Amino acid sequence: MIFELDLSAFQTRKELHAFLKEQWDLPEYYGKNLDALHDVLLERSEPIQIRVKGTAVMNERLNGYGDRLLQVLRSAEQKIEGMRVEELDARAPEETGELRAEEKETEG
Repeated sequence: MIFELDLSAFQTRKELHAFLKEQWDLPEYYGKNLDALHDVLLERSEPIQIRVKGTAVMNERLNGYGDRLLQVLRSAEQKIEGMRVEELDARAPEETGELRAEEKETEG
């Protein structure tokens, strides 16, 4: 199962969690927060691929919530066989403060 998740489409955390609950068919007891998301993902047994974009937009709108969501998804990915998380619009190294090896060499 492949899910596309465009975080730039959400204005609030509530909107995001309502979407996840509906689109990912999460159980009624899903608590609509990141801890609850992690817990229900660990209960899933089928392979799942989650393709995420718009993280930077969500971070700006919701004070870093996009990165926190990615951390939860990556944590679940480490624990669940068959789960894969892909960030489609990963930030450039200069945005994260990281430099590629060839950039470091030219600066030195």
